[in-house]
Amino acid sequence: MNDLLNIETRNDFPAFLNKCGLTGTGAEVGVQEGVFSEHILKKWKGSNLFSIDAWQNFDASEYIDIANRTDDKQILLYASTTLRLRPFGERSIVWRMTSEQAADAMPDNTLDFCYIDADHRYEAVKQDIELWIPKVKVGGIICGHDYVNDGNIYNTTDESLIGMFGVQRAVKEFAVRDGWDVHVTDSEDWPSWFAYKP
Repeated sequence: MNDLLNIETRNDFPAFLNKCGLTGTGAEVGVQEGVFSEHILKKWKGSNLFSIDAWQNFDASEYIDIANRTDDKQILLYASTTLRLRPFGERSIVWRMTSEQAADAMPDNTLDFCYIDADHRYEAVKQDIELWIPKVKVGGIICGHDYVNDGNIYNTTDESLIGMFGVQRAVKEFAVRDGWDVHVTDSEDWPSWFAYKP
């Protein structure tokens, strides 16, 4: 069960999960508008997807990211996400809490996969991976989004700062520590990364 090579984009991920029989419970940490959660639920044959996001504003002097919206905007994003995912009924479970709070509430060895797309700074990604590894079953998949070059990333149109990224460094450190074989979707501008939990 080491063939991740057929995941060209993250949109292929649900079909891959189906093919591997990973159709129990999954989680997306950092969902913003719920678009990827919706895609997963449409294409994946799994029982339950936890869509987890704090939907709150954080100190802009510490967390610089275009996803760090005002609290008013976050409330709207939360409302639109719940509406977007409502058609999936009991298969969709939306948790409005931080990654740390959600990990505390999630029993160990529960998830077939955990897709991390929250705070992209190195320390935050490192913490998220550390928090969520125990929640994923052996043979399940730990994965995430925005596997871009580390450092500040700017909008090519207006040169505004998109955010501070440290995803690659964090993932590579865990790959060395835990013996992961990491697959990256190189065909996307904002690649995803995937690894089996040994």
